[in-house]
Amino acid sequence: MDKKPTADELVNAVGAMAEMSWIFYSTAVGRGFTAVQALQLTQTYLSSIIMKPPVTPPDQE
Repeated sequence: MDKKPTADELVNAVGAMAEMSWIFYSTAVGRGFTAVQALQLTQTYLSSIIMKPPVTPPDQE
């Protein structure tokens, strides 16, 4: 079960993230946020997807 992603899978994943980001951004602008605010929100959205949280929540018992 040690399957490494292929180049095509990587390209598809990056494309999907770009598409989701564009939808997120354009929806924010459509809801009344300025372009700068929408870009900051999109940056935060992408960061939360890409980066591991700084503090791991405790295990649920």
